[in-house]
Amino acid sequence: MATSTREMSTPKRASAMPPEERRAAIIAAVRPLLAEHGEAITTKQIACAAGIAEGTIIRVFAVKDELLDATLEAALD
Repeated sequence: MATSTREMSTPKRASAMPPEERRAAIIAAVRPLLAEHGEAITTKQIACAAGIAEGTIIRVFAVKDELLDATLEAALD
């Protein structure tokens, strides 16, 4: 039985983005999550909201607190 091309295709990765744009996109995704969930947000929620893998967050921000600080700083600017 033949398999269609659609069934054999693999999920596409997000397009490459310059580091500062990726950082800004993650921060933008975190802002509404912080308003809704406070500091209890998870990296899984962040990744889903930003449309990225959790590992991408870790490559951009060493720890979640660094991301939260960057988000607060961006909100105050």
